[in-house]
Amino acid sequence: MIPDALSVNCAIRLSPVDSIGVPVFKSGNAMYLPEMDADFNIASFTFFVNEDGYTITDNVPESYRLRMFRVGDPAPIIFWLNQAPHIIEGDAEPQKLEELF
Repeated sequence: MIPDALSVNCAIRLSPVDSIGVPVFKSGNAMYLPEMDADFNIASFTFFVNEDGYTITDNVPESYRLRMFRVGDPAPIIFWLNQAPHIIEGDAEPQKLEELF
């Protein structure tokens, strides 16, 4: 059974250079990936087993480690810039990126 709310504990980092990644949610030893709808909201959580050996990093913004996400919430989109982790939520306005950078 998938928990009702999950927090971002780590991420799949597809490349060691500045890039986007995939947030990974954990509950106990189980890992979950968010599925997003066209509006970048979380549509569901999918159980994840890292059978393909993706690089999992715990280099995520500290402020998101305790933040709980539920189905229907704006999805967290993780990326690294100058090797620092950042998350922007799926409902962020374009000005939010301008404010951050």
